[in-house]
Amino acid sequence: MTQNIFQLDGTYWIQTCGAAMGTSVACVLATVYYSYHEETTLLPTYGNGGPLFFYKRFTDDGFIIWKPTVPYASFDRFKSDLCFGKLTWTAASPSRSIDFLDLTLSISNGSISSKTYTKEHNLHLYLPPSSAHSPGTLKSLIFGNLQRYWNKTPTPQTMST
Repeated sequence: MTQNIFQLDGTYWIQTCGAAMGTSVACVLATVYYSYHEETTLLPTYGNGGPLFFYKRFTDDGFIIWKPTVPYASFDRFKSDLCFGKLTWTAASPSRSIDFLDLTLSISNGSISSKTYTKEHNLHLYLPPSSAHSPGTLKSLIFGNLQRYWNKTPTPQTMST
């Protein structure tokens, strides 16, 4: 990743460090890089019976369930430990409800519930029916979104602690 050539304002540059953002390999490299930190530091320190009850990450979005029985100060240390190398993260304060990707997840009375979440500024830029795409495209967009809503809104699950 030391010979990437790119153009900026009519000039050409050689990238000498890191991966070019927007390329297909950039996300994979970032995931592999950070997964090392997860496997060697975060999970051994906070998981395995520790305060980290559940941990999932998708690229640069993470979701955790933190056991409230462990002192809150350890959560501040966890937020600090999320940073690795030049990567820094921002973490929301503990809450019983959070928007994660296209879901709103909530914990109430020992159950986890979910519903579809849409960002406030989502422009919903779908293909219009009059586009030059094949006739089944509009139907597949509608069907695909309905299927996504159905799959992302499961029945409440009971959480064991």
